Amino acid sequence: MSAVELTGCLDDLEAFALVNGTYSTDLLPRALAHVEACASCHELVEGLCEPDDPRVLGRAETTTDALIGLSAGVYTITGVLAGGGMGQVYRAHDRARDREVALKIPRSNGAWIVRRFEREIAITARLSHPGVVPFYDSGMLDDGTPFLVMQLVEGISLERAIASSSNRKQRLALVDHLVAVAATMTAVHEAGIAHRDLKPHNILVGSGATVVLDWGLAKELGRPAPRLPRALAAAPLARSAIGSVASLIAGRTTRPGDVLGTPAFMPPEQARGEAVDHRADIFAIGAMLEHLLVGSLPRKAAEAALNHAPQPLVAVCRKAMAADRGERYATAGELEAALRAAVAPPPSPPPPPSTWRRLLGRS
Repeated sequence: MSAVELTGCLDDLEAFALVNGTYSTDLLPRALAHVEACASCHELVEGLCEPDDPRVLGRAETTTDALIGLSAGVYTITGVLAGGGMGQVYRAHDRARDREVALKIPRSNGAWIVRRFEREIAITARLSHPGVVPFYDSGMLDDGTPFLVMQLVEGISLERAIASSSNRKQRLALVDHLVAVAATMTAVHEAGIAHRDLKPHNILVGSGATVVLDWGLAKELGRPAPRLPRALAAAPLARSAIGSVASLIAGRTTRPGDVLGTPAFMPPEQARGEAVDHRADIFAIGAMLEHLLVGSLPRKAAEAALNHAPQPLVAVCRKAMAADRGERYATAGELEAALRAAVAPPPSPPPPPSTWRRLLGRS
């Protein structure tokens, strides 16, 4: 059975493929009919589209600086750190422990966004690795919106580091960060979790550390993707506000940040809305490597650009980004080892016989 065959409600990746125009053509009529009739799937699809009516998401999204000064439990929000498709990360002061922390809040309290954010909290709390930002706490704002508290880690995104590199030599100096990411994902995959949205924007570098951020799309491997509950209260209002699903998809654009994955670093099976496993992360690391090698977004550069890059790294890139996931590295550990071998300096040639004789004191 095809992974995108409609057997019930859509999960998040299937809905993304539907909105993004990559859903299976043969199954598209059935999917549209199902979403028209199913309140939860209708809510999921509309949440992936840019709404004209703020009622579609329940409350309008909060601007990035509007929460500065707000208290969330013992935390006082003091500044904006970063934003993404799922939420906004703020700098906050922990009054109980007198320390600075990072506090993440979903970008709205729409039902599907909150549900996914709660899953991010649960997964982040499970992870314990030097390459993952430590989880501190979680709670709720006065309006019921959940928040996540993490250690405040200083640095810049790998995306910014790449942009500030003026030539390939400087970009190749960043490959060690990808080795660290592969090492982190080895441990994360062994813990039964796939990230599903690895990209330079979600890698923090600096202070001697390489940290993987934003686990909003992470999934527990071996478990079906969670589906939204039926009978969401906002669905009748949303349906009357936006009309048919087909019109919604045709007339709207996906949200900034590509909520369910970033196409340039996304494996083909994820773009099609199929079920993905840990090899989606392997593909993404390969795509980031291609970005370093050629200086442009993956799959946008001419093949000739790779011909001028170090060929051991090109070979790693091609295997990691194989369209058939069965041809990629089987594990992130294998990818890590291949990267280390590709950047290792060549062995020094043995000294000539005359040097050996001199070292041994022989004429």
